[in-house]
Amino acid sequence: MRETSETSWNLRLRSDIRWKLSDEAIGKVWIATDPLNRTHFQCSEQDYQILQWLVSSSSIDSLVDRFHDTFRPRRLTTTALVSFLSQCISAGVVRGTIPSRVDQTRTRVQSLTDSAPVFGLVHRCAQFVLKLFQMRFSLGNPDRFISFVAQPFLFLFGWPGFAMCTIAMVASGYLVLMRFTEFVSCLPTWTILRSPSALIGFGLVFVVTRVIHECGHAIACKRLGVPCKDIGLLLSFGMICPYVDITAAWSVGSRRKRIVIALGGIYFEAIVAAVAGIAWCFTVESWMHDLFFRIMLVSSATTILFNANPFLKYDGYFVLSDCVGMQNIRERSWQAFDAFCEGRVINSFFESVGLSIYFLLALANRLSMSIGLAVFLYALACHWHLAGVGVALFLIYACSVFTLSLGSWITKKNEMQSRRSAWLGWFAVACLIAWAVTMPLPNRFGSTGELIMGERWPVHAKELGIVSQCIRTSASEIPSGEVILQMENLQIEKELVAVDSQLDQAEQDINSTRRVSFAESDKLETLPRLETKWKALKLQQEEILARKKSLTITASKPGCFVLAERNSTQSSGMIPPSWDHPSLQRLRKVIADGELLQRNELIGHMYDRAQQRIDCPISDKDANLIRIGTKVRVRLKQQPTRVMDGIVEEISSAHQAVQREAIPTNASDSAMLIVAVRVPDLGKDLLHGGSAEVVFVCEERSILDRVVDVGLRNLRWR
Repeated sequence: MRETSETSWNLRLRSDIRWKLSDEAIGKVWIATDPLNRTHFQCSEQDYQILQWLVSSSSIDSLVDRFHDTFRPRRLTTTALVSFLSQCISAGVVRGTIPSRVDQTRTRVQSLTDSAPVFGLVHRCAQFVLKLFQMRFSLGNPDRFISFVAQPFLFLFGWPGFAMCTIAMVASGYLVLMRFTEFVSCLPTWTILRSPSALIGFGLVFVVTRVIHECGHAIACKRLGVPCKDIGLLLSFGMICPYVDITAAWSVGSRRKRIVIALGGIYFEAIVAAVAGIAWCFTVESWMHDLFFRIMLVSSATTILFNANPFLKYDGYFVLSDCVGMQNIRERSWQAFDAFCEGRVINSFFESVGLSIYFLLALANRLSMSIGLAVFLYALACHWHLAGVGVALFLIYACSVFTLSLGSWITKKNEMQSRRSAWLGWFAVACLIAWAVTMPLPNRFGSTGELIMGERWPVHAKELGIVSQCIRTSASEIPSGEVILQMENLQIEKELVAVDSQLDQAEQDINSTRRVSFAESDKLETLPRLETKWKALKLQQEEILARKKSLTITASKPGCFVLAERNSTQSSGMIPPSWDHPSLQRLRKVIADGELLQRNELIGHMYDRAQQRIDCPISDKDANLIRIGTKVRVRLKQQPTRVMDGIVEEISSAHQAVQREAIPTNASDSAMLIVAVRVPDLGKDLLHGGSAEVVFVCEERSILDRVVDVGLRNLRWR
C-alpha cells in the first residue's frame, strides 16, 4: 500500500510566470520566465501538464494517478514526482510546501521568526542596504523612442550592413596593429588612472558606450519584432549603468533570433570601437585624438571582460545557453558540481563533467575579477585618503550579504538545496569579512608648517648707516659676493679723513726727525715715541676701514636672500613720508633708499636651497605616532593643486628650533616639538615662508589590531 499525504496541500503554480513553447533538438519544451529575477526554467510537455494539474489536485497520489491515466503506458513514481516539485519550488515556479515533508520545517522557521523578531528586523535592514548598493530607476516603456531611433540603423542587421561593418572592424584592427607601439604607449598608467579627471573622463565614456550597447539590444528587438518593455538606469555601487529589458526575447521560438538579440549590444559596441579606432589612427595629438582612443579602449575592454564573457550572466552567457541548448547553466553547474563531489551524476556523465568544469572556470573568473577590482579600488581609495571610508562601506555590504545568507539558510524550504554551495558562500563571506578587519587602515594627522627654502642664517647691519643701495628682489638667487645692501655713514667718513690726516702728519714728523738726527743726535730719543704714535694711528685707520667695509653687505656664499619683516614706523628724516603715514604702519619686507639702519639690526636671511624643508609644529601626543622616515603628504598654499610626497627628516624641540632660527621666536608655546619634513621634488619656484598643509601617514593598523590593543590596555596587559 502506498503512502498517501492528503493534508496541507497548498502547491500552486505562480500566475505571473510567462510560459513559451519552443521547438528544441530534444523535442518540444516549455520555457518559464520569472519576471522578478529574470531566471528561466525548462520542462517537458508532461512536466508542464503536471504543473497545470496542481490547482485541481489535492494530493501527490492523485497527481500520480492522473499522470498514469493521461500518459499511458509511461509510469511516474512518487519519489520522482516529489523531486520534480522540489526543483520547481527551488526555482520559484511553484509556491507552497510538499505535504508531510516541509510542514515541520516551516513550523520551525515560523517559530524562529516569532521568537526572534530582532533577526527579522536585521534581515530587513540588510535587504535595504543591498538595495542602496543596487538601485534601479525605471524610465518607462521605450517603444516610441526606440521606433524613432531604430529606423536609420535597421539595415545593420541585414547582410549588406553586416558586411560593411565587418570590413570596418577588420580595417580598424589592421590600422591599430600597424601602430601597435603607439597604442601601447597611450595605454593609461596607474598615475593617470588614479587622477580624478581621468576617472571622470573614462566614466563618461563608459556611460555613453553603455547607452549605445543597450540601444543595440533594443534595435535588434525592433528588427525582429520583439517588444522592449522597460528602459532605465541601474546605480550599481555608485556606477551608472543604463539597461533595457529584453526578457521578452526568450519567448521567441527561433534560436537564431535570440542569439542575434543577445549579440546586438556587442555588435553595436564593436562598430563604435571600429569607428573610434579608425578616427584615432587618422588624427593628430589633440583632445579629439585622446577621446577616440578612450572610446576604442573602453568599448573593447568592456566587451571582452564583461559582455562577451560566458562566465558572467551577461550577453555571452545567454549566447552560450542558446548554443548548447541548455537554460540556467550557472544554476545547473552548481548542482552538477555538488552532485559530482558526492559521487553522483545528473542526466549523463559528460554533462556533469562539463558543467562541473564550467563551474570551476566561472568561479576562477569571478574570483580573479573581484580580487582585481577590489585591489584597484582599495589602492585608489588609499591614494585619495579614503581607505577608511571604503573599508567601512565594504564591511556594511559584507555584513548585509552574510545576514541574508544566514536567513536563507535558516528558512530554506527543503533538503534538496545544495548544502555545499551554501557553506561555500558562507566561507567566501567570512573570508571577505576577515580580510576587511585585518586590512591595515591608514592612521593620519595633519599640521600646518612653514616652507623653509634651505639652511638659514641671519644677515645683520654691523654698523649704523643710511641705505644707499639695496637688493630689490626678495627670495631671489644671488651668487657669492653679490652686494645685498650698501650703506653710508658720514661719521665714519669724517673719522677716516681725520685719521688719514693724522697718519700723514705722523709720517712727516718721523721723516723730519730722522733727517735732523744726523746733525742733532739728541733728536733720536723722540723717534720711538713718534713711531709708536704712527702705529696706533695705523691700527685706528684699519679699524675705521673695516667699519667702512662692513657698510657694504655681501653674500658670503650662493643662496637665496629674503628680507626680514620690519615695522614701518621705523623711519628717519631721509625716508619718504609715506612710510610714516598712520595707515601704513604695518610689517613690511622693503628697505627704502635713505632709511636709517641701527647697528646689529636684522636685515634678512640667506637660505641654502640645497637643504629645502618644511618645519611643522606638533604636540607630544602626535609625536608618539611618528618617527624618522615616516611618510608625509604635502600641499603648498602657493601651489594648491599639487600634492607631493615627503619623509620626516628631523624631530627637535621648539627651543632648539628657535636657537638654530628654524622657526620665529614668536612661535606658539603649545608647539612642543618641531618636525623637519624633506620633500625631494619641492621645486625652485617657491617663496620662502609660505604655509604648507602636511599630513603625516603614521603606522597603518587594522581594525582587529586596534580592538585588541584597546582591550589589552584596558586590562592593563599592555
